[in-house]
Amino acid sequence: MSRKELYDHVWEKPIIHFAKENGLNYGRLLCTLKENDIPYPPSGYWTKVSLKKEVSSEIKPLSGDPDSAVTLALAGSVAERNTTKDATDDHSSPTAGISSCQTSNPCDKKDAEFTKTSAASVQTTKEKEQLNDACTVQLRQLSFMEKEQRESLYNNYNFLQSKTDCGLHRVLIRYKSEVEKWKQQKGWPAARSSKSYQRSTSSSAPPFMEDMSMTSFPRTLDLLNRLFRIIEKSGGTVISPDTVQVLQDPVTIWIEETVDRKDHQLTKPEAKALVEYNDAKKRGHYAYLPSIPKYDYYYTGNLQIMIGNGPSVRIKDTRQAKLESQIWDILVKLYVESEHNRVEREKREEETRIREENRRKAEELREKINLEKRETLKLIHEAHDYALACEIRRFVEAKLSSCDHPPEELAKWAEWASEKANWIDPTLDAHDELLGHRNHGDSDIQKENALSDSHALRFNW
Repeated sequence: MSRKELYDHVWEKPIIHFAKENGLNYGRLLCTLKENDIPYPPSGYWTKVSLKKEVSSEIKPLSGDPDSAVTLALAGSVAERNTTKDATDDHSSPTAGISSCQTSNPCDKKDAEFTKTSAASVQTTKEKEQLNDACTVQLRQLSFMEKEQRESLYNNYNFLQSKTDCGLHRVLIRYKSEVEKWKQQKGWPAARSSKSYQRSTSSSAPPFMEDMSMTSFPRTLDLLNRLFRIIEKSGGTVISPDTVQVLQDPVTIWIEETVDRKDHQLTKPEAKALVEYNDAKKRGHYAYLPSIPKYDYYYTGNLQIMIGNGPSVRIKDTRQAKLESQIWDILVKLYVESEHNRVEREKREEETRIREENRRKAEELREKINLEKRETLKLIHEAHDYALACEIRRFVEAKLSSCDHPPEELAKWAEWASEKANWIDPTLDAHDELLGHRNHGDSDIQKENALSDSHALRFNW
């Protein structure tokens, strides 16, 4: 392989990945790069790439002849060893077979020491890169956040994870004081009464206290302290020991200690109650079967954290990893749950808004229909008044035409009747001195009632 090809490979992907894919010895590969003056990415380069940070200033160009051949050592090859005691000691160390480049490769002393140090930290480097890869994958779950927010959260996590001198969070100081008071008053339970993972609903006990042993409480405080410090530094708010607000909506958390069971051992009172029950049954007396549990439950020392309400997300201690090493995973789940809560809240708000909008439109439609009905009835009543006024006028004309020379009294009556016709006619809407104004839109019954004796003194019909 040429220097240029090897240069391109080590800048394309992490060196340990390139070595693993091609079956190469990682320590020998580092030594070869140094020996042939081939630049390779510095520490932290691939983490910056995964976070999409600017790394162009860290890329070093290849100098010298790019086409000269480079010999690479396979992972299974064994380097020559010195027969001294030091060489024997090296054989038993984790870097045996990697550190002695000085015989098989013409590296100087400084290069050999660099290779030995690098080889000794191969496992650590692998673990760090695997962790960074896992964090990068989990960062994709936070795609709903701004890029700057994700980077800030990850940087705060890395910074605060390495700090060991952080004091106890103010919320946890108050919480610890409440726990001490509760412990003095109630005492600490030995274990839960069952293996049910239902959260305790007791209002007297501080959060988590009825679901864990005394020995797990310091771990719980330390775990919450780490989480709270990172959340607040990233712009979130700690509302209470079991509630945080990382984005727009609060998220509940619950920490409890898992329990296991074993067959219940009868106590003396239980054995006595069971004997009395059996004796009563033999004598034919009625007796209640004593309530004796089948199993005894005890705390295991393993913690689990539940995030959110309802079907919550659970992260628990395992043989491979305790909760303290899963802080990043817990943080990601908290932010994802907060976003889920926001989406669900906005969905509920939208449903409520649509419901209210539909209710308002239905109410407006009912008002329009009722108004239309009232206006239609008014029109009908006014039309009746108009028809009645016309009928009165025709009646007056017929009365007058029946006499060639109507008497004076008939003429006065005709004038009075014409005035009443004008009062009834909605097109004239005349005012009567005695009867006042006629409400043409009222029903016929209402108008007749207005003309009855009981309403004779009223002037507005």
